[in-house]
Amino acid sequence: MVGGYENHSAVFWLEYLRLHKEPHSIEESSAIAALTVLAAGEISPDDIGGLEIWQYRESWQELAPEQISDLIGRFDLLKRSIRRTIRPNSKRDRSALLPSRA
Repeated sequence: MVGGYENHSAVFWLEYLRLHKEPHSIEESSAIAALTVLAAGEISPDDIGGLEIWQYRESWQELAPEQISDLIGRFDLLKRSIRRTIRPNSKRDRSALLPSRA
């Protein structure tokens, strides 16, 4: 279930990455969970307000903020890569790759 719905569009990633058919390490499973939750947040921003991941390694442990930030950064890179692949000539997508001028 994603975003409270069994048929939420973000379930695509669980099926595409064959989570139910192939073994994955806890790190891979956490990355897949992050991808699924963050994608659900893109589709239904009113339903998803952030990312929190817990892993069981002899006891339950919440991922540190730095680990969460890394997963969010990897998701952002994936989004940009998908957009560049689909729309290679889009000015918006190219500008997203440029460093910000803060």
